Amino acid sequence: MTTAPLDNGQTLSSRFYEEVSFPPFSWHPKTCIVRGEKDEVVSLASIERFVKSTSSSLFLSPDAGHYFHREKELVFLKTVAENFFH
Repeated sequence: MTTAPLDNGQTLSSRFYEEVSFPPFSWHPKTCIVRGEKDEVVSLASIERFVKSTSSSLFLSPDAGHYFHREKELVFLKTVAENFFH
């Protein structure tokens, strides 16, 4: 299996990287992407490419990393979901 390097030094399988970087499909559902401003797993540039290619909406959570598990991060997620999908 071949791998693709990420901006943070980690690697993904090349197949997965290509599927999320260059979606081979048309994206129609209303979609929001939530990213922590301090995410060290997926670069902002990668997320912005995906958002642009899928016409999704991007919401940045201040002081959050890649994983959302603290109370204020969960409140942020709930607020985004309530406002975005209603």
